[in-house]
Amino acid sequence: MQSWLVPASPECTELLLDEGSADTAGLSQAAYDRAADDLVSLCELVIQRPDAKEHLMTFVETPGESQGALVFACLLQLCGKVRNARFWWQFAAGAGSTTAAYCLFLDGLLLNRTEEAVHCYESLGGADFVQAQEDY
Repeated sequence: MQSWLVPASPECTELLLDEGSADTAGLSQAAYDRAADDLVSLCELVIQRPDAKEHLMTFVETPGESQGALVFACLLQLCGKVRNARFWWQFAAGAGSTTAAYCLFLDGLLLNRTEEAVHCYESLGGADFVQAQEDY
């Protein structure tokens, strides 16, 4: 089972405060690596779900469908189209996708926008995504 980062967790705090090597944006390399790995893992989980193809097809026909937007965003992320993925995560999170909100949290960490990342986590339902994963 995947252990997801949570803003107030000791693990996340330690990663963010790590005095080890920092990249040019100021985020510790350990925090950057963990957020990047978690985002890839989450995107892979999203596109491997049995209903992913159905959601994506619905999204193609009806672009307002949030679960399809999430699948599309994750495909974009895995193809290296990060800015485009961010747009669709914002759309899906605004439509109620807690998974998209958590993707925005991880993306915010990668951009070294910690406040924005925590806002996405708390205000858009990223915490609900993490809680749902713990219930499995």
